[in-house]
Amino acid sequence: MPGSRGRSKRQNLRIAGITRLGYKPLLDRAHRSLRSRQDDNAPPRHIVLRVHYGHEFEEITRRISQNSKLSYDGQQITIFRDYPSEVVKQRSQFAAVRGILRGIPGVRFGLKYPAKLRVTYNGLERTFTDHKEARKYAENIADTTKDKGL
Repeated sequence: MPGSRGRSKRQNLRIAGITRLGYKPLLDRAHRSLRSRQDDNAPPRHIVLRVHYGHEFEEITRRISQNSKLSYDGQQITIFRDYPSEVVKQRSQFAAVRGILRGIPGVRFGLKYPAKLRVTYNGLERTFTDHKEARKYAENIADTTKDKGL
């Protein structure tokens, strides 16, 4: 379970896909991620910024989830929460399960912090912390819907 590092990042956002701006935007705290850029054709480094007020952070994340595509100067950009690397690794273990669930009609799912997969199917909600158990459940649902011809 992440401690102070996770709490310090809880109002951070990452913006991916923006190349250098011709000016410095007025922000309290923002910087490029520390990853080195390999060449000019490589994607730009992420911008990490901290939102000062929690209610503004929640408003931004709510609006992001409502808009499917964002662009800046013709380039598609993505905005997502900046999690500690341990949390990113835990959440990535559910990637295959989420792929299975996307193809099943009537299934709603999401990841809760730090790495809990919540799945709702036929009005029944289940929460998983183990990706192997979640995969078995998702495959079972997928087989059931195939048998029904959905």
